[in-house]
Amino acid sequence: MNDIIGARSGLKNVLDKIHEYAHLDQPITLLAENGAGKEVIAKAIHKASKRSSAKFIRVNCASVPKNLQWGYLFGDKNAQSRENMGWFGKAHRGTLLLDQIGSLTKDSQYTLLEIVSNGTFTNKSDKPVSIDVKLVVSVSDNIEEMIRKDLFLSELWERLSVFTIEIPPLRKRLDDIADLADYFAKRSAERLGFYPRSLSEFDIKVLKSYSWPGNVRELASVMERAVILGEGRSLKIKEALGGGFEDISELKPLDKVIKNHIEKVLKHCKGKVEGKDGAAHFLQINPNTLRGKMKKLNIDPNEFREENK
Repeated sequence: MNDIIGARSGLKNVLDKIHEYAHLDQPITLLAENGAGKEVIAKAIHKASKRSSAKFIRVNCASVPKNLQWGYLFGDKNAQSRENMGWFGKAHRGTLLLDQIGSLTKDSQYTLLEIVSNGTFTNKSDKPVSIDVKLVVSVSDNIEEMIRKDLFLSELWERLSVFTIEIPPLRKRLDDIADLADYFAKRSAERLGFYPRSLSEFDIKVLKSYSWPGNVRELASVMERAVILGEGRSLKIKEALGGGFEDISELKPLDKVIKNHIEKVLKHCKGKVEGKDGAAHFLQINPNTLRGKMKKLNIDPNEFREENK
């Protein structure tokens, strides 16, 4: 698991939880925003478990039409083989990641509750079916709010929330951004047939200044665009971020902004501080307050008087 980027920094607590929980047969719930790397963590759980030699299967519950969901998950009503018992059957003795469980229908929730409670469920032919699967589920929705609105079963959440792992969003993993960006850039360059380019310190500064609402998945897309736009000669980071990037390199400390503004007004007032045509009047502050700020910022009004020109 040390090959996971961030294993020693932003994801250290996550990896510690994986070591603690992976041997358990109970469900593990991943709490994470979309794009934060849930599948990577679920695969790490599978790899560290006693089921690592069996299959790992991921199902995005949100992508399955509601009317087909139960059958996709639990299989045909007259299923005779594991392969016809839906994704739970295909993942037999392995690990099944149910991504976005907030999208499960009530019918699917009741069946899942039966599985996590008893290790079996009753199919549409009223036949009991035993389940031997390491279950990992992911949540990005506000499940508590869904429970209050009667959209999610409280009993199911009580059983799923016993062992949870919270995956931090990318904006809280700034130390991992350089390594992740470098990995995605090299991966994209190799796939596109370009010579891999390294990130500059400015590139990293730009990437760290962005808020990453789409998390690691968005970073991967941005780095691929940066490779394509650079045509193998460079990485066009700012261009790849497009309108989402705010250039903080032009931002100045507040004291410097205040000093520049006071000096600009003093120049206009020819160094005069008080009176109707003085700087304090233009700035709409008390002359003594202005003098205090000028002293703090090392501004000499005499430099702006005409006799000194």
